[in-house]
Amino acid sequence: MTCKYLAFEENFSYAQNLRAPPNVILVKWNNTLSETYRLTSGVRQGGLTSPVLFNLYINELIEELSSTRVGCQVGGVRVNNLSYADDMVLLSPSVNENLMDDDDMERQRRSIACRSNMLARRFYHCSKQVKVTLFKAYCQSFYTSQLWYRFTRSAFNTLRVLYNNAFRVMMNLPWRCSATDMFAENRVAGFVALVQRLRVSFYSRVALSNNNIVSSVFHNVFLKREIKDL
Repeated sequence: MTCKYLAFEENFSYAQNLRAPPNVILVKWNNTLSETYRLTSGVRQGGLTSPVLFNLYINELIEELSSTRVGCQVGGVRVNNLSYADDMVLLSPSVNENLMDDDDMERQRRSIACRSNMLARRFYHCSKQVKVTLFKAYCQSFYTSQLWYRFTRSAFNTLRVLYNNAFRVMMNLPWRCSATDMFAENRVAGFVALVQRLRVSFYSRVALSNNNIVSSVFHNVFLKREIKDL
């Protein structure tokens, strides 16, 4: 890895000596071009050298984080950051001793309530199919629901009821109509079915991962936990 960086640094120094002019950028929208401006920071999207330049920029930060020896213990390895392309996730031990997921469920409940009310107001006159599509896109993305494990029945039911009511609001349905019937009629997954589907999809992808860290987490945490619950 070090040799590759040294080789690239020599080529980069040579390219700098060529004194190429700064990148000139413009935006095209609806067949209309904006005024040109110069790129003074960051890397050009789609550029051949952009990935390597970004790696040179971010590599020192990743090495510094890895050398701190803090983070989560995964399969005997201390992990504190997961980096891919221009995304970075920082890992640390939880400060919540009981590790309950009720707070996360409450955040999801408030988020769906806001989104469903906004969609119901803005798209009130749209067709039923459009409303169903919007509901699936904006009200079924339960972020981190695949990891829900320790939660109270009350928190789960509160979120389930909100999910059902959000669909009723979107579709302008009576409050006391059957949740099972309205979801079946519109071919939309109910709350329990949706959470189970997201969980199975996540577990399947993790189980087939070639990443050593991801594979270790699956076999040492998720798999043991599921076997214990059987």
